[in-house]
Parts: sequence; structure tokens; C-alpha cells
Amino acid sequence: MTQLKSQFNKRHGDVRWHLLIPALKGPSGFAARETQKAIQQYLPYVLPTAQLSSAETPPAGHLGIVGTSDEPLIRQLIEQGTINKPEGAESYSVYRGPSPWDANYKLMVVAGNDASGTLYGSQELAAQISMEGHLLDGYAARQEHLEACPDFSFTEKPAIARRGIWTWGYAIYSYRSYIDNMVKLKFNTIIIWNDKVPVNILEVIEYAHSKGVKVVLGFHCGWGHSNLNLSSTSDRAIIVQNVFKTYQEQYAHLPHDGIYFQTLTEHSERALCGASTASWVTRLANETGEALLNEYPNLRIEFGIHGTSIGKDDVDLEPMDPRIVIVWEDCGSVPYAYFAHQTENYDQTLEWSKRLATLRPNNEFSMVAKGWMQLRWERDFENHSDFIMGEQSKRWIQKRLTARESEWNKINYHWCKSYPLAASFYRDLLQINPNLTVTGLVEDGLLEEKVQPSVALFGETLWNPYRSDNELLARANRPFLNE
Repeated sequence: MTQLKSQFNKRHGDVRWHLLIPALKGPSGFAARETQKAIQQYLPYVLPTAQLSSAETPPAGHLGIVGTSDEPLIRQLIEQGTINKPEGAESYSVYRGPSPWDANYKLMVVAGNDASGTLYGSQELAAQISMEGHLLDGYAARQEHLEACPDFSFTEKPAIARRGIWTWGYAIYSYRSYIDNMVKLKFNTIIIWNDKVPVNILEVIEYAHSKGVKVVLGFHCGWGHSNLNLSSTSDRAIIVQNVFKTYQEQYAHLPHDGIYFQTLTEHSERALCGASTASWVTRLANETGEALLNEYPNLRIEFGIHGTSIGKDDVDLEPMDPRIVIVWEDCGSVPYAYFAHQTENYDQTLEWSKRLATLRPNNEFSMVAKGWMQLRWERDFENHSDFIMGEQSKRWIQKRLTARESEWNKINYHWCKSYPLAASFYRDLLQINPNLTVTGLVEDGLLEEKVQPSVALFGETLWNPYRSDNELLARANRPFLNE
């Protein structure tokens, strides 16, 4: 009988890297893909990959493992002390070192406490291995780089639970790339404001959820209407009716993670008709909340308030329904200021924020940080109707980034001087209220095309503001962010 003779040759030897991965779905699936990309770029051969759940024993050779800590092989590594068990939401352990199964080979592990932790750990692994050694041309040098990378082992979890971006939806030009870069920054929340809900919002939400990113939807509800008055019962009723109708007709059926609205506080008038603006804001929020929560009791409501119209009357906000999250804007200098060099009155800003953070005991403190790219209001902004969000061409995005690069250079320069104040601010707030949510106003910033150093600084600071200033700056400039 004729025997088949293989004409396929192994050109790169028998000792190879292998990768064990979880199922390719959700954040864990994205983590698997990200780890595969991080390792494959250093190899001249196609990386052999298998399902982690089906691996009773590890394959021979160098090995990468990605998954949650309840996977048998990862649990074995934890029990024998090779890696620490990650504890807490979105936490992870990352390891690079000798394999406990055969010390002649290397092992790399990403172990998440949950799916999001696994995803963030995969980003950290990619960043770590990209920073070591010197890459030369040619596959041999690249493979040697991967196998000679210094060992490391650490466990991390976020200091701030909800971290992310606040933006108008029309200024997102490629929602997939935008969200992918959010993940590199370990952001898990995006607030998207629109005049009308984008026609493709469902696929945007589904894509974000597959990357572990929560989507809060903001919509027009009286913002910008100077003819409305907070102290008017009839005007407030118009706003409440508008919010309820808009939510019921356009948003209630969507798998979002909350709604955001703000109205009639973006000014500096602190009193209306003999009462504080804060007291009228409280009435509006409670009336709107009652209408929505009676019908949708599990709805997360985020209500944006500008500190410029509240001032020292913040105590009048205490009666606001505790189910409504106050999102603070414009409460002083950095990190609220529109320009990062505005650091004057920082001490007063910090003290005010401390008071606001404890205004409603046991409640979440949420804020919008600023100081990055803004909309070009006089040139580009106009109220818009239905539209497809985040589907511009890559060439168009690149040209727009080029046009905005000089402005970004100034922003990055000022943040390189001011970021230690922001890190100190978040550390101080965490001491009095660890239940923080911080979203950064990065509008028309072309995040989908490039992660700017100042935005990376923001992400690193929210993840762990307790790192030294030097380490925060170094991590924000890792090339991995734009590879």
C-alpha cells in the first residue's frame, strides 16, 4: 500500500510557543485575541492555539495561558504559588517566568478575577513585553526578544470603579477603534450624548459590551433652551414630559447601562425667584426621576449639574432622590477646568469636591474631568437628527487628526505639568468616598486613531493614582498604546 509522504516541513524547529485561550466571546474572547496578537508579532510561525477548558495538561514548549482564575490550569498555578489569585472586580494577575511544569520553558499567564479583569490583564501583558529589550530586523531577533524578555509577576485592581469618556456621539468617527482604544486605557464606561439616538446605536452598545464597556446614553431634554425656567412649574413639567417621552420612545428598548441628562444649570446664576438654583435643580431632578423610576424602577439615572450655578448652596441638593446620580461639572480648576494649565484655586477646588463627595452619605460621587480636546463649536457644531455613528473612513480620520495635532501638542504639554495635581486630587477623594465615577470630556479628540499621552495619563491615573508621578508618566508613554 502506498504511504503518504508529507511534503510539509517545519522550518522553525520543534520548540514553539503555544497558547491556551477561553471561548472567543465577550471580554474574555477579546482578551484571547489581544494576547494572541501580542505573542504572534514576535513569532515566524503561526501560533498553535487551543481551548483552555479542554487542556488537562499543558503542551510541551513555551506557553501562554489566558482566562479567569476558575479555570483548572490557572487554579493549579494559584494553588502552587506560581501566581497570586486576583481579588475584586476587574482585577488580574499577570505572570512571565519559568514554567512550573518544565523550567526549561517560559510561561506567560493572564488570570482575571472576571472577564473584564482578564481583558485588562491581556492589555498589561502586551504592554509589558513590548517594553523590554531591543528589536532588530528579522524574525530570529524577534523570537529571541520574546524568549529573553525579563520575568515579572504582579496583581492589580482598579482604584476607581467606573472610569471612562464623556463625548458627543457625532464626534466618534470609528466606534470600534474608539472602544478598542478605551480598553487599552482600561476604561469601562462611556457617556454618549446625542440630539437623536444614532440609527446604529444597538450595534455600538453590543460592541462596547463585548469589550466590557458600559454605555450610558445622554439625550437632549431642554439643554440650550434659554426660554425655559427652572423655577417655573410649567417649564419643569415640559422638561419632565420631554425626558419621559424621549426615553420611552427611543431608549427604553435598548440594552443600555443608564441615561444621562442635564439642563438649565450651565450658567452662573445661583438664585432664581428668591430660591437657590440648587433647590430648583433638586425639584426638577426629583420630578423627572419620579416619572421615570415609577415606570422603570431599575433605570440608572445620571443627572449632570454645573457647579457654576450651585456654589455654596450645594446643601440644597441633599433632598435629591438618592437613586439619581449627580454628575458634577465645572467645579473649579484642574481636574474640572477646560484647560490643563488652569491650576489656580486648586486647594479650594479640592475642598469643595470633598464636601460634594460626602454631601449625600453612602452615595456615588460622579464627575466629568476636563482639559483635553473640545468640540469646535462655532465651526462644526449643529443640532443633528438621525445619523449613523462612528463609520467614517480611516483616511478622513487621519486627515482630521493631522489638523488637530498642533492643539493636541499644547494639551499634552500642559498635562505633563499638571497631572500630579490630578493624581493627588483622586487620591484625596478616594480617602473620603471610594465610590467614585470619573469620565473625561474628550471631544473630537480622534481617540480611535491615536491615544494621546495626556489621555493615557488620565487612564493610568484613574486605574491607580497611588503610583509615583514618574511611573504614571512613563506608563502613559508606552508605545503599546499606539501599536
